[in-house]
Amino acid sequence: MVDYSLMFNVEEGGVSKPIKWGKDQLQPDRSIIILDESSMCLYLWHGKKQGLVARRTALRQAQSLKGHGYTI
Repeated sequence: MVDYSLMFNVEEGGVSKPIKWGKDQLQPDRSIIILDESSMCLYLWHGKKQGLVARRTALRQAQSLKGHGYTI
């Protein structure tokens, strides 16, 4: 069995786009959702330059995945 982890950049308007895996993606102006398929968990990372609106938008995106069996 092969385990997968995916990274998504949450853009303005709540659009989540898959991005190449790597810690270099964790930029100060981004919110990143990391989806760990092996543990069925989500991790939400916010860069220090992300404002409240962007953070809440990313949180809503992450919470919407809870309905698909993932925990945050």
